[in-house]
Amino acid sequence: MGSSLSVESPQPTPGASQASLPAVNSPRKPPGLNVDPKEAKRLAKEVEKQKRALALEEEKRRRALAEKAQREQARAVMMKRKEALSLAEADLGGANAPFGHRDA
Repeated sequence: MGSSLSVESPQPTPGASQASLPAVNSPRKPPGLNVDPKEAKRLAKEVEKQKRALALEEEKRRRALAEKAQREQARAVMMKRKEALSLAEADLGGANAPFGHRDA
């Protein structure tokens, strides 16, 4: 009676579904894992070097854009200042000019 009521994990029939499952204990390695440790380390260093180079180029590009924006802002401020000074001088009728050098 005990043997008929025991719960056992189902066992697949030989060859039924095991052909579709990958072999877990396969002696073959995937193609990418055939690299020896020294070569893998060299490749990892090369990839890291390329990443650093790309990051450096991105930082240079970012700084150049920031510098360009800063120059443009300074140019706009100077133009506005020049315009404000011209308007102020026109409002005062040239009173800011040194003595004897008034534009009439």
